[in-house]
Amino acid sequence: MFPIFIFLIIFSFKCFEFTNNNNCILKINDLLSEDYLQFRNVQLQSFDSQKRPICDDKNKLPAIHLPGWLKLISGEVVINKPLPSFGNLNKTLELSLTLEQDSFFVGKICDRGQSQSSFISDEFCSPFFCDLLPNACKELLKAKIGQIIPLSKFFPFDGWLPLEDPLAHPILSGLWKAEAELLLFNEKIEEEEEGKLLAKVGNEGWVLIRESDDWQQKEHEDL
Repeated sequence: MFPIFIFLIIFSFKCFEFTNNNNCILKINDLLSEDYLQFRNVQLQSFDSQKRPICDDKNKLPAIHLPGWLKLISGEVVINKPLPSFGNLNKTLELSLTLEQDSFFVGKICDRGQSQSSFISDEFCSPFFCDLLPNACKELLKAKIGQIIPLSKFFPFDGWLPLEDPLAHPILSGLWKAEAELLLFNEKIEEEEEGKLLAKVGNEGWVLIRESDDWQQKEHEDL
């Protein structure tokens, strides 16, 4: 379950914007231009497990399939301020997640890094950024002010982001909102800097997550 939310959060800064065209492009906007990091012209394309483009034309909502793929079409990161580099990088940057499903039975499972469900651990809700995306971590921590980094450098493959469905659980299907705070934690920095907020990102609207390819079969037969 976790990889899909990482992609929803880290590379969907602030909101998904549905564009009704044949390419089913997910346009990404960063609305926090005064942050340490500024994301520009980020676009993803959503595919099912057979790499067929998908979107939810009926509800005009962004749609992501599990299992499936996202393909990075374009995007870059501007470094407004340098990220400090101290000691053990794996313990420096932490994601504080808020995850919520539009469901009375599921609701909010993480709230600012704290689990709200007996089935979810606090570690799930507050992972270390550098453990999840080591390439991105290295690029960011060595970057200089004003540097522009193509998002393609964040991944060790050619723009294709695999979305697995390891749990195969119906809890995943439905509408989701996600938010993350990127926090700096390190014993070597001043006390008032502990837990310093470097970025706050998330999707403003609901994002549709579906499992299996069955629902899309008819649409592709008509193409």
